[in-house]
Amino acid sequence: MKVITFTVMGKGRFPHDMLRYDQCFPCDGISVHNTEADTVAVRSVKLISIASAGITSLRWASFNWYVDFATVEVYNDYTS
Repeated sequence: MKVITFTVMGKGRFPHDMLRYDQCFPCDGISVHNTEADTVAVRSVKLISIASAGITSLRWASFNWYVDFATVEVYNDYTS
């Protein structure tokens, strides 16, 4: 299994369906809060994904949320 941590940045309504699409979830309380806030200020959300296909950055961008590629870390589990 591959685990990916990454941060998305955006403003306005958070695209909750992307959590399902990229098989990810917020990794801390601040990130959970930032998914619920609907502000005009840019905010960041740290996520953990277990999607075997990886992150769909273009789909995030279609919602005006952008993957911060400097934060992407990939961990491979070779035990399975």
